Amino acid sequence: MRGYPKYNYPLFDKVFKICEFQGFSPVSPANIDREFGVKDEDLPENGADCNGIVNGAGNQLSIIKRDLSALLKCGAICLLPGWDRSTGAIAELAVAEWAGLTVYFYDEKDEKVKLLSISA
Repeated sequence: MRGYPKYNYPLFDKVFKICEFQGFSPVSPANIDREFGVKDEDLPENGADCNGIVNGAGNQLSIIKRDLSALLKCGAICLLPGWDRSTGAIAELAVAEWAGLTVYFYDEKDEKVKLLSISA
């Protein structure tokens, strides 16, 4: 989420709705942040580091703990474009694979969530 304008919340929100439409029951890190009091209007346009900058977000360690806790309650993970350049998404993918979760990705071209196939 770091490094993206508004921490990429607009794309998280879009993919959340697409997942619902496709029959999933999604959990979004953006919505988790909102539950902790983060307000969309406080999100930085430049995607600055969230480590305590946005009210309610908490520090990096607390964010990691709650996001991984949420992930481990799910049956699958959906990766957004750019996941392979994100330390957090790479870590979440490793945990998801370790836990045996199904891995999906959001295909921007088709605007659909699809099974991920990573070629070695």
